[in-house]
Amino acid sequence: MTIYVCETVYHVMLATLLLRGSENIIVCTTHEEKNMENFRALHTEAVPEAKFVLRFRDSRKENLGLEMLADRKLLRQLQKTHGFKEFDLVNFAWSVNSIDRSSAHYYKKCRRAIFYEEGAMGCISKTQSKKKLLMKRLLGIPVRFHDDEKLEGVYAQNPSLYDSRFSSKIHAFNLRQLMADSPVGSRVVDLFLKGEKAEKLRAMNGRNVVFTQPLSEDGYITAHRKEEIYTAICNWFNPERTVLKVHPRDTSDYAQVKATVLRETFPGELFDVLGIRFATAVGICTSAVNNVSADHPVNLNANFLKDQAFSPDAMGELFEKNGVLKNS
Repeated sequence: MTIYVCETVYHVMLATLLLRGSENIIVCTTHEEKNMENFRALHTEAVPEAKFVLRFRDSRKENLGLEMLADRKLLRQLQKTHGFKEFDLVNFAWSVNSIDRSSAHYYKKCRRAIFYEEGAMGCISKTQSKKKLLMKRLLGIPVRFHDDEKLEGVYAQNPSLYDSRFSSKIHAFNLRQLMADSPVGSRVVDLFLKGEKAEKLRAMNGRNVVFTQPLSEDGYITAHRKEEIYTAICNWFNPERTVLKVHPRDTSDYAQVKATVLRETFPGELFDVLGIRFATAVGICTSAVNNVSADHPVNLNANFLKDQAFSPDAMGELFEKNGVLKNS
């Protein structure tokens, strides 16, 4: 049996592409109601190779260690129901500093594990206070897992961004190659989109796409500033030829944006599976611009999570430097 612990729909997409055989359980777990809505919207019948488990977590109970007790109970139920004792773990719920609480119990109990990067923010190492480290130890959350024998590998799209703690185990993975090699293949589209919605997206071939990030939801900037930034980006382009792809965890409505606003719950990387090629793909501190086909992929500030720097003038200069014309 292989258990995949996922906290976002992007993780679910990767987990689905990694499936092998029929002994798979995908645990979709989150503290965010928005994420839970996304998980409930999945068309899980499209992927019979896996059993999907949806599990909402209460932040207050998490801080008391009660949610980890619930994880223990759930794992025992899964082992009894599906008749397995040992299992392998594919974990997306981790950071460079520690295993996430949502996957800590699975990591303790698994036979062996591999980790796939959480996303664009996963490589950022923040100094942890002594109080936070003590709390993690009291709750039994692994913080020194990097050299564990059971951790067989860590996979990231850009290993050079990760520090030396991972040097002996980190490997590069290519999302497009993963898509090409997957036994599930294009059925991953059916997990997120019904047929008619997929066809509407394919009609957007040749347009510009702007990818949002949950910058306010994750506490980096205010919602108002986030909306101002993405509005400014969209205003550079011809609104009739521009799509704003709202991140699945982004809760802003972007009513003021003069572009086609896409709110469907799917990771932006799915555009590539659909065979869509954009004229320009734009984002801030996101790998999505490099995981879709585009004549001009532009990451406006790869260090935004550290410096929160954005200037419309600097944006314009960067666009022109990359051959992206005003009102294109």
